[in-house]
Amino acid sequence: MHRGYWHSSPAGEEKWPHILERYNHLMMEEYAPVRALNRAYVYARVHGYSAGIEEAEKLRLSENHHYHGLLAELYSKSDMQKALFHCAEAIKLCKSAVARNLLQARLESLRFSANSNS
Repeated sequence: MHRGYWHSSPAGEEKWPHILERYNHLMMEEYAPVRALNRAYVYARVHGYSAGIEEAEKLRLSENHHYHGLLAELYSKSDMQKALFHCAEAIKLCKSAVARNLLQARLESLRFSANSNS
């Protein structure tokens, strides 16, 4: 089966366990931080966002803006203050102006959500 098959299949929760299986195999072949972060996101889709947070935090990639971006996304479901913190950290660490602008927009969206829910 082509590696991209599950990523390009129609939306549906049934695809996530298959994607996780593929990431597990890829991780056995060769570790790469971005691959591990992607796996943590998929893990969250399969096992819940709290479990995904635990998986991501095990990676200890605190100098990586993608790490903080992932944690911002995962925490946005349960702890908005931590989501805001991690999004701000991602912005600080990001070297790409384009990515920083996207993260800044995400931070504003998180702030809006935090203010709407208080």
